[in-house]
Amino acid sequence: MNTTALTPTHLEFKDYLEKGIDFNTYMTTLTETVDKLKNGTTEEIEHAQYFPINLQRMKRGLKTTVLSPELQKAVKDLGSRVYWLVITEQWCGDAAQSLALLHRITEAAEGRIEMKMVFRDENPELMDAFLTNGSRSIPKVIQLNEDLNVTGVWGPRPQPAHDIVMDKLAKGESYNDDLHKWYAVDKGVHMQNELTGLLRSAIS
Repeated sequence: MNTTALTPTHLEFKDYLEKGIDFNTYMTTLTETVDKLKNGTTEEIEHAQYFPINLQRMKRGLKTTVLSPELQKAVKDLGSRVYWLVITEQWCGDAAQSLALLHRITEAAEGRIEMKMVFRDENPELMDAFLTNGSRSIPKVIQLNEDLNVTGVWGPRPQPAHDIVMDKLAKGESYNDDLHKWYAVDKGVHMQNELTGLLRSAIS
């Protein structure tokens, strides 16, 4: 997907990684927010209606994800440390469909991949350096090497899913139902293929 020329510096990437949160913290805060909503919180939470279903999607992903042999090999072939800086939001349906797989990959990497997540709306400068066709679409995985140089970018969704979104938007139609039906049928196959390619770009 398209990016702008305003790529952050090495020190800026270092700052984003340091302030980012890991997957377990992300899941804990999402669970806490859903519990607040169930208990009738009066706190204003933007897009609150999406949090419960996204938590379900992520839990399902953690239970059902099985890494392909090709992806497992790409992980094992990593010769040096890789960083995944992920731009996300907990209300985002695409993020909920993707983050569990990203987490399972980092587990399989046994320390060779460190993943940190930062929130889009709190980091507009970072987001604007990695736009998709001019939009702030998420999630966006920024892959960095040990020197914090960008070796690849993935997101906001697998290409076939992105084609669905673009087609629906061009027709002025809602894409949400068709998009999540596609995720349910695909079961992560296309995303695993694309992430295999992403990791290969870190090896070469």
